[in-house]
Amino acid sequence: MSYSSPKKLQRNRRRYGAALIEFGLVALALLTLMVGILQFGIVYFAVGAVNNGAREGTRYGSVHPDKTDATQPDSIQSIVKTRTNGIYPERLAVAVNFPDGTALPNDRIKVTASYQLPSFLPFLKPFAISKSSVMRIESKLTPKPTPTP
Repeated sequence: MSYSSPKKLQRNRRRYGAALIEFGLVALALLTLMVGILQFGIVYFAVGAVNNGAREGTRYGSVHPDKTDATQPDSIQSIVKTRTNGIYPERLAVAVNFPDGTALPNDRIKVTASYQLPSFLPFLKPFAISKSSVMRIESKLTPKPTPTP
């Protein structure tokens, strides 16, 4: 049976205390890094969703330029809100305008989607995401008359 001196036991206790403090500092830094990576991933996903919604709305608006009434279920705004998956549609603001002034064929339509993404880190402000898309309005296809026999 070996006997440890009290000085040796006291020295080992100090080492364990120092290791505990070092672990706490390193764990705090790693946890902050992991949460930052998670927040970056969420922001990256939201940017992609808002961008996709703006493009889908612009494509729909280039075929249906008269659907700008936001109260209608088939409006450009509602198309943008239904095509942005994974984000809260009530936080999404959609603006539709015509840079050339009219909604005639071969003019342009511009859809801008803006989203406020809250941060779950207390020291970061909410992220303001705004994406725009511009397309040419396609001509309305008129149905061809059916030939009569």
